Amino acid sequence: MRLTSRNFHGSKKFDLQMINMIDVVFLILIFFLATSSIVQSEKQVPAAILRHNHSGDSSSANLEPALIEMSMNAQRVVFRCGAVVTESRNEIQDLLDRFVDKSAGAFVRAAGDVPFDAPAKIIADCRKSGFSSVTYVSDPPDSESRDRGE
Repeated sequence: MRLTSRNFHGSKKFDLQMINMIDVVFLILIFFLATSSIVQSEKQVPAAILRHNHSGDSSSANLEPALIEMSMNAQRVVFRCGAVVTESRNEIQDLLDRFVDKSAGAFVRAAGDVPFDAPAKIIADCRKSGFSSVTYVSDPPDSESRDRGE
C-alpha cells in the first residue's frame, strides 16, 4: 500500500559546481597576496617626530608656542619669551627668527601699563619673522588686583 503519491523514479542529483568555487578561492588568494605586499612593517615606517639640533636659547622654544609677554620696569619695556627676559627688541626679533614651527602663530600679551606702540611693534616683528598669525592676548582689567589678593 502506497501512502504518498509522489513519484521517486527520477531522482535528481544535487550537483555542486567546483570550478566556480576554485575561481573564487584563487581570486581571494590573489587579493590577499597583492594587498599584503603593500603594507609596510612597523620598523620601516619613519618617525613622525623630527629632531632638530639648535644651539642657543631656541632649543626649548621648539616645544613652546611663541608667547611674548611685556611689562614695565622703571619706565622701560621688558620683553619675556620663554626663558629669555630682555629689554632689547632686537633680541626678541632674533629669537622669533629662530622659531622652527611658525604655522602655530605667535601670541603677544602686554600688561596694562605698557604703552600702545610696544605691542604694535612686536606684532609687526612677528609678522616680519614669518608667523602665519599673530594674536594679541589682553589681560582682564582687574588681573593685577587678583594677583595681589585684593
